Amino acid sequence: MAAHVEEREIQKKYWMDNISDLSVNAMMLDSKASELDKEERPEILSLLPSYEGKTVLELGAGIGRFTGELAQKASQVVALDFIESAIKKNENINGHYKNVKFMCADVTSPDLNFSEGSVDLIFSNWLLMYLSDKEVENLVERMVKWLKVGGSFSLESLVFINLEIPSENTTQPTTVNPDSTQRFVGYGRKSVQMMIRGSSDS
Repeated sequence: MAAHVEEREIQKKYWMDNISDLSVNAMMLDSKASELDKEERPEILSLLPSYEGKTVLELGAGIGRFTGELAQKASQVVALDFIESAIKKNENINGHYKNVKFMCADVTSPDLNFSEGSVDLIFSNWLLMYLSDKEVENLVERMVKWLKVGGSFSLESLVFINLEIPSENTTQPTTVNPDSTQRFVGYGRKSVQMMIRGSSDS
């Protein structure tokens, strides 16, 4: 438990110290990310189940790459991120959407809670890679409770290949072992979607 808390503090410090401009390039850790975003964002949105007129919970919303797009169709969007400056910039960009609620909170916190059966779609992009396996497991268990019957979650994340952190860069926000020294070879994207099936008592 203590190790997970320490890891989260390392992640927070990294983003607060190094992502001062809060641009798409900075948030995606890639100088050419804005070009990738033009291709990736429409593709990811096209894979989502229908959320028109529905309630969407966006975890790890960051500066709002997807928040505005989701708000255009959803009846309500809750955009959540654990970095206050990021969620404030998201609100500055997308605050004109009156159906969006902005929250600064950590998805791993036991204090984070939503009413059972209150959300139609839970969406995250590039979040799970910053969580431990146990944190992902706990989060998914809670998400299932938050979703309505017939609701869905869609989780997009990078899949790192041969990535380990050089000892001089231990503040980089990842859960990979900081004592090792291999190089980053490449990455791909993995998508996980699930629908909650069942019948309501009536």
